[in-house]
Amino acid sequence: MLKSLKLPSALIMSLFCLAPLVQADEQLLDGVRPFICNGEATVLLQTDNGWAIIGEPDIEVSELQYGWRIGDQGMGFIAYLKEYEQDEWTLEYLSDGGYEEVSCIDLTASVSEVVTAIKPRLDEAIVETQEALAEATRNLRMAEQNKERLLEDHKTELIQRQEAHRIALSRIQEAHRNELFRLQQDKLRVEAALEDALSNLEFADFLYRDLHKLWVGDEGTIAAALSHLQTMSLPARKSIIAESSLGNTAFQKNGFPVCVARLRDEGAMSSLCLGVLVEYLSTEGW
Repeated sequence: MLKSLKLPSALIMSLFCLAPLVQADEQLLDGVRPFICNGEATVLLQTDNGWAIIGEPDIEVSELQYGWRIGDQGMGFIAYLKEYEQDEWTLEYLSDGGYEEVSCIDLTASVSEVVTAIKPRLDEAIVETQEALAEATRNLRMAEQNKERLLEDHKTELIQRQEAHRIALSRIQEAHRNELFRLQQDKLRVEAALEDALSNLEFADFLYRDLHKLWVGDEGTIAAALSHLQTMSLPARKSIIAESSLGNTAFQKNGFPVCVARLRDEGAMSSLCLGVLVEYLSTEGW
């Protein structure tokens, strides 16, 4: 049972691991009491919940006026680590095996000297570690800044490329619109020229085929010429009528303006108008 109260000597090195966690104005061994009992190390540590044995969290430890009580009846043993004279310590415990008493040595002063001796090295190691951490933090921050700068540069370049593409596309579209407009204007000019050519051709054909019929004065031939005039294009009809007596004098006669206007503008002619115009041309001539 005594063995369960004693820890391997290596556990005493846990004291030194506490040093980096303690501020410079604190005692490194505050709340730490190391002992050697029967050749084994036992380290008591004061926590927020009281005292405990390092590495044995389940063993209850209670502080007394003269030392500590370790364990309880529920655990099957009770031990007392107490100072019976100045700097003289014993570990007494009672268990099912009987009563035992073991001499203990308080290592606080010795460990303190060791800690004091190595503390400068620990401080130096802490400073080096902090400097290395600070350098790593600066490098990480610089890497993040470089990353953000690269992303921003890439974003700017992408925006510039998109804008250049948009401008180029806009110019191409504008050029296509201008070209399309030019082609449409050319088409209109060609269509107008073609229309004029067809009108001239129809006018020439009318002169060749029908004008002599109108001069003959025969009503049948005059009616045939007017019927042919109805099938001609609007420009041709306007040109032919403008050069004839229909355009010069027919509008002065009652009833003639409507008949001539419909023939000229619509290519339409009622039987009444046909009779009136044939009679007029037979009398007045073309």
